[in-house]
Amino acid sequence: PQVRQIFSGPEGGLLVREGDLLAQPDLARALALIRTNGPAEFYTGKLGEEFLAGVRSAGGTLEGKDLADYQPVWRKPLTVGYDDRKAYFTPPPPAGGGLVGQMWAILVKDSRWLDAKEGLRDAVLVDAGRRAFADRPLWGSSPADPQELVSSARIDMLIGEAGAVPTSSSGEPPLPENPAAATFVVLDREGTAVACAVTLNSLFGTGRVAEGTGIVLAALPGPGGRGAAMLGPMVVVQPRGRQFVFAGAAAGGVAAPTALVDVAARSLLADQPLAAATSAARMHSGGAASVVYSEPGASAPSLQALADRGWEIVTTPRLGRVNAILCPEGMQSSPELCLAGTDPRGLGLAVTAD
Repeated sequence: PQVRQIFSGPEGGLLVREGDLLAQPDLARALALIRTNGPAEFYTGKLGEEFLAGVRSAGGTLEGKDLADYQPVWRKPLTVGYDDRKAYFTPPPPAGGGLVGQMWAILVKDSRWLDAKEGLRDAVLVDAGRRAFADRPLWGSSPADPQELVSSARIDMLIGEAGAVPTSSSGEPPLPENPAAATFVVLDREGTAVACAVTLNSLFGTGRVAEGTGIVLAALPGPGGRGAAMLGPMVVVQPRGRQFVFAGAAAGGVAAPTALVDVAARSLLADQPLAAATSAARMHSGGAASVVYSEPGASAPSLQALADRGWEIVTTPRLGRVNAILCPEGMQSSPELCLAGTDPRGLGLAVTAD
């Protein structure tokens, strides 16, 4: 009932629509308290007590110790160098960053993507994605050195001398992954950038609110893909001059990593405008035997090439949602060329301010 009350339209009953006023006074109060009193207000203060009471009232089991003991975890990113730039990816436990990193490393090390005619590049990306997804079950839950996932030796193994596709040892079909997530990418005038992906692990989380705070409660990670496994933002910089070049983040379940690499490759390697890169039709293979998912309008030569190799083509309405910012010549060198883009498959917003 509280979620319904928050998101009901001005006439009640129906959900708010584009252009309607969405008022969240409880959430505004909670954020104001944190802004005024600092983070401790939420973790050990009165707001935290109200939040815990709201969680218990909604059927949750969060305790005060859980909030008081919470600590963020800083992890060293995966790094892939190419040309005079470096690309950074989030490390495991979530698999998304490793998958994005491996696909990117394959594309920049194996010249087949750039050497392919434009209409056949989708087939090369599908192949890179299939190799990375097939390798995922072999990672282990927490690799001792995550950087090894994108090491030169491992990428050489994934590319393969004869172009063979690696297979996992599990023999199991890929598990479903949570598509309910949101992303945002921000760049300031100094060249500092943030790429972030968040999830409540299900649409509207548990469908419940911590009473009095306006905070929608996340669902527990678990079966059916509930979790952040496929979330893995990407940032590219030019170390010489410490210049920002690209930041992107993708949502949309199992296809999110492939969608992000697709946009990054089109804009960074093929020099396509960001709007064209985000709107181009996509293809994806997640390691399942001989199955390729394709959006309507995908490259006909790539589809034919994959079909000739015996791959089954399955059409789907959309594959992933990507938000990105691109400064093709570097933020400091040519700030006037920087552009922000939001995926037309979603309902996002891309804005700039002078």
